Amino acid sequence: LMDETFDMTSENVTPLNEEGAQIPKNQTPQSETEVPNPNKRPNEEVAPSKAHILNLTVKEGLKETDNSIKRIRNGVRFVRSSPARMQNFKNCVNQEQIESKRKLCLDVDTRWNTTYLMLDYALIYRKAFDLLETCDGGKFRTELSKTCGVLEDEDWDRVASLKPFLKKFYDAALRLSGSLFVTSNTYLQELVTINRTIKRRCDSHDHNEKMMPYGMKAKHDKYWENIDSINLMLYIAVVLDARRKLDYVKWAIDDQYDSDKARELYGTIKETLTSLYDEHYATQQSENQSTTSL
Repeated sequence: LMDETFDMTSENVTPLNEEGAQIPKNQTPQSETEVPNPNKRPNEEVAPSKAHILNLTVKEGLKETDNSIKRIRNGVRFVRSSPARMQNFKNCVNQEQIESKRKLCLDVDTRWNTTYLMLDYALIYRKAFDLLETCDGGKFRTELSKTCGVLEDEDWDRVASLKPFLKKFYDAALRLSGSLFVTSNTYLQELVTINRTIKRRCDSHDHNEKMMPYGMKAKHDKYWENIDSINLMLYIAVVLDARRKLDYVKWAIDDQYDSDKARELYGTIKETLTSLYDEHYATQQSENQSTTSL
């Protein structure tokens, strides 16, 4: 039972190294939007993978800062478009005395984790981008004006305030996308953290900070509010983890749901645990009898 439960893992994030390059496939699994569930019973729906839900949640939130992200993306694309422009940018980096070995990386639109890394690295070189506007004969401003506009302080400030919030999701995605270690018993803890992070951001007094998490909360709730469609093995795996057990599961459920839903879900989990135990016990008894008869 434990082997079957802890074999579950689902991926939808491609981890990147410090240079922004993908880690070789023999170290991480290929991305999946859905993964077969070895514990799936007849007529049970296959839910989206854990990492896929996280991916959809963050992408929904990023829509609120889409214009700022596009401007930074265009700035990075301009710098990377030719060796001459890259050298010009490096000169600006040296003038601003920015000491970092990280290289600017472009994101992939369909992978929000690459967007996080692009913004993270670009923020390091913010002063260099500002200097580039005034020392390349206006080429930088002219090129960016042709698309969605020139980078403004407001864009940098918005992304800078967003970065710590996004990092929590990025770190959670990396932990949930591991292929060399068990992930099924860690998802509930990540879910509690994500839920609390979104709620805390929604309660912020800053209007700009509240815009992003509201969209994320709606997407997050879409997948977790209906307790009838939840894969119970996500909770069973935690019960079998000696560090958490049933008390942690009850606390996590009470933290996320109202009292009625929490009571119903907790009761269903206990019934499922009893059913799995009875099934396991019956199998053991049958095996013992077969061994005795031999």
